[in-house]
Formats: sequence, C-alpha cells, structure tokens
Amino acid sequence: MVSALCALVLAVALTATLHGPVRAFAAPGDWVQAANAAQLEAASPQRALAGQADAGAYTVPVSMLKLDADEASMASPVMHPVAYAQEVEGGYRVSVYFVNAPIMGSTIYAGSLGAATYDKNGDGTMVAADSDVYDKATQVKTVVMSTASLDTALVFHLDMFMANVRLVFDTAQMAPAESAPEFPVIDSSVTKFPADSVAVIGGSGADGANALVALPNGQIVIAGDTASTDQSFAGHASATAQAYVCVCSPEGEVLGTTYLTGPKRVSVFDVSACDDSAFFSCGYFQSDEGDDLGDFAGLAMEGTEGTRNAFVAKHGANGKVQWVRAISSSQACQYDGVAATSDGGCIAVAEVLKGANYTGTYADELKSVVNTVVVKYGPAGEEEWHAVVTGGSIVDTDGAVAETPRGTYLMAGSYTVAPEGTLLGSLGRFGGESNTFDLYVLEFDAAGAVIASHSYGGSAANETMGSILPTDDGGFIATGSTQSSDGVFSASPIGAKAANGYALKCNADGSVAWVDTHKATQATEALYVAETPAGYAVLGGGQGKDLDFTQQAKGQQDVYVALYDKAGHRTLLRTFGGSKNDYAAGMAVTASGGYVFFAQSDSSDVDLEGLARGGSDAVLVWSSKKDEGDVQRAFDAESAAAVEGLINALPAPDDVSESDEPAIATARAEFDALNAEATALVPAGCVAKLQALEAALAQLKADRQAASQFESSLSELPENPGASDAQAVVAARAAYDALSESQKALVSAEALKTLQHAESCVRAAKDAQDAKDAQDADAKARKVKSVTVNVATVNAKAVKAAIAKKGGKPGYVTKVTIGAKAKTISSGAFAGMAKLAQVTVGKNVKTIKAGAFKKAGSLKTVVVQTKKLKKASVKGSLKGSSVRTLKVPKAKRTAYKAMFAKANSGKKVRVK
Repeated sequence: MVSALCALVLAVALTATLHGPVRAFAAPGDWVQAANAAQLEAASPQRALAGQADAGAYTVPVSMLKLDADEASMASPVMHPVAYAQEVEGGYRVSVYFVNAPIMGSTIYAGSLGAATYDKNGDGTMVAADSDVYDKATQVKTVVMSTASLDTALVFHLDMFMANVRLVFDTAQMAPAESAPEFPVIDSSVTKFPADSVAVIGGSGADGANALVALPNGQIVIAGDTASTDQSFAGHASATAQAYVCVCSPEGEVLGTTYLTGPKRVSVFDVSACDDSAFFSCGYFQSDEGDDLGDFAGLAMEGTEGTRNAFVAKHGANGKVQWVRAISSSQACQYDGVAATSDGGCIAVAEVLKGANYTGTYADELKSVVNTVVVKYGPAGEEEWHAVVTGGSIVDTDGAVAETPRGTYLMAGSYTVAPEGTLLGSLGRFGGESNTFDLYVLEFDAAGAVIASHSYGGSAANETMGSILPTDDGGFIATGSTQSSDGVFSASPIGAKAANGYALKCNADGSVAWVDTHKATQATEALYVAETPAGYAVLGGGQGKDLDFTQQAKGQQDVYVALYDKAGHRTLLRTFGGSKNDYAAGMAVTASGGYVFFAQSDSSDVDLEGLARGGSDAVLVWSSKKDEGDVQRAFDAESAAAVEGLINALPAPDDVSESDEPAIATARAEFDALNAEATALVPAGCVAKLQALEAALAQLKADRQAASQFESSLSELPENPGASDAQAVVAARAAYDALSESQKALVSAEALKTLQHAESCVRAAKDAQDAKDAQDADAKARKVKSVTVNVATVNAKAVKAAIAKKGGKPGYVTKVTIGAKAKTISSGAFAGMAKLAQVTVGKNVKTIKAGAFKKAGSLKTVVVQTKKLKKASVKGSLKGSSVRTLKVPKAKRTAYKAMFAKANSGKKVRVK
C-alpha cells in the first residue's frame, strides 16, 4: 500500500484508501463503491423472498453479461444465478436476487447496492424497478421487474455500483416452481466496541474526519472537511467541502469552529498541540492562477495553477488562525504531518510531486518524482531550515513526524532506492530490487542535520509507515502496513498477500524491540499510535474479517483499536463501525489514562445506532478499557492450550475415519466456545488442521453415503434383467460412473459383479430382440410393392423416405407413382431399386433431370402423365437407364416422340 501521491504516480485510481476518502490526488475511478450490508437480527430459520408462487410460476437461470459483449460482467458474482418468473397479463413479473459476494478481493454486500433501474420497453429509457427490497435477515436484495418476454435481454443498472449490463434469461431451462427461491437467515451478530461514550460531530451533508489532538488544558481539537451548513456546522456558509478545525470540550461538545476556506477544496490532514494549548494544523488548498485565495491570501505563491499547495497554520487555543505558511507547486504538494516543537514552533513534512516543467518552492532540490520535504518553522512562522529527502524515483511520507524528548526530530516514510549522497545515505533494501518500497526513519538534530538513519521492511512490494512516536524509554514506536512476512516482519507474519497493519517498537539505537501485525486475509493498516500508562494504543482501519478479526467485522471498512503492554503483548483488539464504511482519523490519550479516537463514518447501525446525522459524520469515541487483565489473559492462554491439545491428539486429515467424529466434534465445540482473544492464541496450523479434519470427515461421510445409495439402487434390479430392464441397468451404470474415485473405492466387489451381470443379461436380451426385430421388419418390407412420392423435388432421399414411411425397402418396391406436388425429378432418384418395373410421372412435373432413371434395376416402363415437359427439361433424362417404353398422353404423343428421341433423352425408347 502506498500513499495517495504515490498512487497518482503509479496511476492507481482509488475510490478510497484505508486512511479515508480525502487524501487521494486522483479522482475516484473504481467501478465498485466500497460498501457493506447492515448488521441484522435473525427473525426465522429461513425466509422466502417473494412469497408463494401462483399458477404459471417458474425458476429460470439468469446471467449478467456486459452491455456490449457476450462476456460475464465483473459484477456478476453478486447476482444469484436463478431468477423467479410469474406469468402476468402482458408478459412476466421476474424477480432477480443479489447476494453478498467477493469481487476483486473485497466482499460486496447486497445491502450496499444502489437503486435498480432497467430498460423496460427496450427504447433506451431506464425506469425504476417495480420493487427493490433488501431483506435484513437473509442479506438478500430482491429486484422485481415487468417484461413482455424473457427471451429478450434486459438492460439493467444498479446505482453507484456498476455500469449498465444485460440480464439474459435461459428460457430453455425454465422449470415450473411452487414457490420463489428461499435463502437462509444469516447470523450477523457482532460485539459492540467497548466505548464509554460516543459523540457525533456533523450535519446533514457529508462530513469528513482527518485529525485529532488532545490539548494540555484537557480540550480536544479535531479537524476534517465538511459540506454541511447545519447542526454542528451551522456557521458554515458554503456547501462546498472546506476544512474545519473544532475545539471541543473533554466530553466532545464543540466550543468553537474555525473554517479554512479557499477558492476550491481545502483539507486538514494533521494537528499537533503546543505546551500552552495553542496548536498547529497542516494540509493543502487548491487554487488556479489568479484565484482569490481566501484565508490563504497574502501568501507568496508561484506556479499554483490547477494544483494542490501545502500549508501549515498556527492556531491559538481558541482555534483562531495566527499565521499561515505554504509550499507552492506547479504540480501537487501537501503537508501530511506536523509536530509542535518545544521552542513554540513546529516541524512539518510534505509530499511534493515533481514533473516536467516544474516550478515552485525548492525546485532545484527535488530529484525524485515524489519527494519528501521536512520544514522547521519558528514560533512566528519563519523557516529555520528545511531538508529535502529525495533520490531514486519515489521518497514518500504519510506524515510521520515527531519531536523527541532530547530535542531531535524523527520523520519516517517509504522509499524505492537510497542513492549515495542523499539524506537516506545508502540504506539497504529488503529483498533486493524486486520489492517496490521499504521503510525509512531519519533523525534530525536541532539544526536540521541527519544524525541517524534506519531502514525496515521485507521482500514484498509495498510497505508504509504512517505514524511515529518517541517513547518514554528513548526509542520509538511506528505504525503502518506491510505485505511482507520476512525481514523485519518475520517475527509476526501477515495473514495473506493483502497488506496488513503493524506496530513496530524500536530501541533508542533503532534496533527492533518487537513487531506485531494485525492479521487478516483482507487489507488492514495501522494509522495512529499513542503511549498510555499501561503501554501503547494503536488505531487502524481495514477490511479484516478473519484471523485476528474473526467475528469482529461490522462492515466493508471498519476502524480498529489494538492495545499493547510495554513488552509488546497485544492485550486487546476491537473493531468500531457499522455496516458501511468507517475510517480512522486520529488518537490521543486522555487525562484518565484511557484514550479517545476520531473517525469518519458512513454507517448508522451497530456502534453508530441512532447517532448518524448525514451522509457521513465525524465521530469521537472514548474508552477507558486498558486490557482484559492478567487473570483473563491467563485463562485465555489455558483455554487455547487445551483446545490445541485436543486438536493435536486427532489423526492427520488423510487418516481420518468415521470413528473419529466424536473427538472432532468435541474439539470444534471447545474451539467455538473460546472468546476472540483465546481463539487468536490457538496456532493457525491447529485451526487449519481442525478445518481440514472436518472437511475430510464430511467428504468421507458423503462418499460413504453415495456408495451406499448406489449399492441400494442395485437391489431394485431383477436377478436376471431382460430387454425391458435396459433403461434401469443403463441408469445404474451411469450412477456408478458419476461417483468420484474415492466413492467408487467404497463400492463393494459384490455390487460391481451384480452390475456387470445385469449388463451382460441386458446385452444378450437386446441382441436376441434386435435379431427378431430385423426379421420382422424385413418381412413387412417385402409386402410394400408400390409407393407414391409427393414432394416438389423427387430425389433419391425423398423416394427412400416415402418407402420408409410405409415400412418398405427400396430393393422390394416394383412401382413408384410421382404425386401432383412434384415439379422436378432429380438425377438418380431411383438408383438402387433392383425390382423397380414402373414409374408414373405425375401431371405437374416440369423437369426430369439427366440420369433420372439410371441404376434403377429392371425399370422398363415410365408412364408420363404430365403435359408440361419441354425439350430442354428432359435432356439426358433416360441416359444410363433400362427404360424401353414411355406411355404418354395422347395429345402430347407427337411432341414427346421428338422430345424423347435418343439425341435429346440419351436413350432410344418406344413412345406410345
């Protein structure tokens, strides 16, 4: 995972990051909006979504295809593959179902999908669905639409989720249905966050949360951006998102709000407190050349057209701005972090993007595509020194900066390479050049000289370090995310290839004291850290739903808190949020030794039940919960060890037998009874073994049942089956062939002998029956001597078809009559008819093709009834035949004699 500015450099378009949706430079480009279903209460074991079906009700397979190609849409996993259709006047009323499903590595929840529209009349006009209902108990969204026909694809759209698609119904597979599909009720109960209190700051619009700091006087400063003009932001005059800085009481009551406004968007990313309860803020403002800069007027700006410009502001304890300083850029730059310093000034860290034709502050010192700039300001806002951390292609920061008790400054970030001669010196790489980013920590003295540098990381591609905090023991603790399970992170491997959050504690010399990752197979990221009397509190965010986050997930994106003692033992991990997106924004220790954190929430349920005000809100959460206590931890460890012992005593999955089922069930029951902390202590290998044993046992039982069912079906066969039993025997063989290899291995040898004997009996009976049927058919065919062929074109195929229709054979027919429908007699129409003696040509035949009567055996006489023949239409007609006599209509005798002369017909015959 990289910062927003790096995301721009790497051309990654994101809907939102784990930081929240406010830092990305690029516009949202993902087609899926991160979302989640509501947390629900189960009402019944299962529920039918559309009620009982009336007469004319069907289930029908349905597919979601791209609008312009016969390919499955990327969104198709969320649609249930079976629709429910009811016949109504004028067509059908069809119900389509949407379920929770993984897409591109993230679970999309049906409850988050937008309103459904479709092209009802096929004229390009999208209209609302007849019904669009989300069922909380089953977490299924049912969309009902009316259509004249299911044979025509429906153009369909879900708002804020996907582009138009086509719903294609497989009417060939429609089947009568007694009722609509039923879906099971989902148990979605989760434990609420152990909060002492929660306060919401917001209005009816969208309110963002970005930063928090606790002031020495006990008050709290929060910052973000808002588009609201009511409730908490009643004094805000503009519905355009602008930055706010609120000074709040220790209980979260807003005492005063300062708005930072500019010509375009303004965002605050960090705040830091001074000893006198004044504070600093930092972030960016956007402007075009010649804009009125609003609160940023009077700053010396250059190259600002269409860009972000970084700013730092000094506020009094009441929140009022005392001074503002800025970095301007023709590309993009922003201050990501600021730390108040003991001299009354501050130190701030910025990301600066340098492209072609760059103009702006520090232009000559920027060597990378993405550069990190550290600036030390004095109490009055004067720049005392700056340092540009550059080299390679990207040197990035997420705002990690802090002053140490010894008067030096720490800052951290990520880098691609560290060339000689740069401030990064020649820091090594973890995993060589194959990975993209490693982590760095620099320590500056009071004059801005680098006095120490450290690198951390592993061999995976991406790592971030978003916060750094000097600790009481002279070292520091940092947080971020990593995709590595080696290098620095080998002591606490991540849960999967997705980036996971981490807490990294280092000694005074920069060596690693301990590291812990927040494991899930989905992305997590640790964003903020505070030192408590008992240890450390880490605030993060992510999509974790398993491993460390098992039974903790509340939505698509949750906030989480992890607590540690000083030795690095994690004593608590809890999530905060609701069914939608929730983002971490800041954390501080309270005077009582507890902690308060700041978050942005789109949710209105679970931890936010009854608190939501608008589309998104800023939320303050207080908690005094420090850990579960030594007794609870010891109990958890003992309980986990007992379960581990039960699992270790079980056989390997490949050796499992049905006699092991009681022991496996006991181990599962004991494991499920553990609380979340004890569950986390059971080794992942043990959990995997238990799951594998359950799967192996279930498969063994299924195999045994399948084999038993097959053997039972053989008992229904007669001892010596005959021809009438062939279908049952074929079905028995098909049933055996459908078994898996493991199932076949469980079928007894006696059962196989029974099947083979039955097949042998059926073959013998069939052979005897086939011989008798052939004799009977031949006897019947011999009786068919005369046939009529009455088709437009008489050819060999038509003649044989007419003979076959009467049950005859061509070799036994002596007379063929061409009916009134016939217009043409094709070449070789009577070939192979060894006993054919006479052909009567119907009255409407106009053409007799060359060789029409060749190879017709003993055919001697052709009776011509038609008067429509022409010389050209009979040319060569008698060639190769054995015909001797043509009987023609009296009125056409003279003409036909000339017409059927040898020179034209190909054979000399007598015409009479």
